[in-house]
This record gives sequence, C-alpha cells and structure tokens, in this order.
Amino acid sequence: MQRTPPWVDRQELAKVYALCPDGLHVDHIIPLQGNLVCGLHVPWNLQYLTPEENSIKGNSFDPEEFMKSLKYLKWVASLPCIHCGAESQAHHLRVGQLGAGMGKKASDFFTIPVCFQCHAGCHDTTFDKTTQMRWCLETIYKALREGVLSYDNRRKA
Repeated sequence: MQRTPPWVDRQELAKVYALCPDGLHVDHIIPLQGNLVCGLHVPWNLQYLTPEENSIKGNSFDPEEFMKSLKYLKWVASLPCIHCGAESQAHHLRVGQLGAGMGKKASDFFTIPVCFQCHAGCHDTTFDKTTQMRWCLETIYKALREGVLSYDNRRKA
C-alpha cells in the first residue's frame, strides 16, 4: 500500500518525526487503513499522541470531530483570494469523496479563500477540481506553517 503521494515534501514529513517529543507517538489523524476513509502519509495528517491515546485510537476516525471549525473558517476568510488576491470568503470544496454531496458540505478544513467572482468560478468549472484541491492543500499547509493548525491532536482550530 502506497499512501505517500509523490508531491509531498519529504523533508517536512521527516521533520514531523524528528520533532516528535520524547514519549509520544506519531499517529495518522485519518488512518491509512481506516474503515470509513483512508488517509495519506502527509505532514498535515500526522499528530502526536501518548502511547495510551494511540492505543485507544487505533485505526478509528471520528468524522464529526473533523468536520467543524468556525475558527478555521474565519481564518480562511481572512486570507486574500488564492487566485486573484481580492477580499475573500471561505468556499467549501464540493467533492463527494470529501464528504460533500446532496445537502452536505465537506469538512470546514476543506475550504479555500476565494473572492465572490472566483467562488462562482469554482461552481461553473472555470476552476477544475484538481486546481481547487491544490488550493485547498496550499491553504492547509499555510495554516500549519502559521500555527492555525498543528501536527498534534490538540489542534488550535
């Protein structure tokens, strides 16, 4: 099973392991072999857990806990539009594999900062799903660099 994408920054990945505090384990937030969903081996899917927490968590993943973060949405909306730099709003990706679908939004962590015009472009296919996903990953990575999100389970968002 290959869960490390070819585009991941392997130095950043190694840094998460190198910075793991003594006595803690590096754990995948979204398990690589989960029952509900399978995660990737990327820095933003890693957290530090005590051995006890890691044992209790196992390969489990609680999507309800992962879905909502008003603080993160406000932070995303405070960023300039990722495409044109104008004032933005937080746009949830509309991808079924991320939990979106008939009357359901994806997790708040799958949002991108786009202005009103670019937001419309996300819906009318001006910006394809691949571009939107890249923007989403760039936003998550920025949140990690700025400390809005952290690699451990005591997320700030």
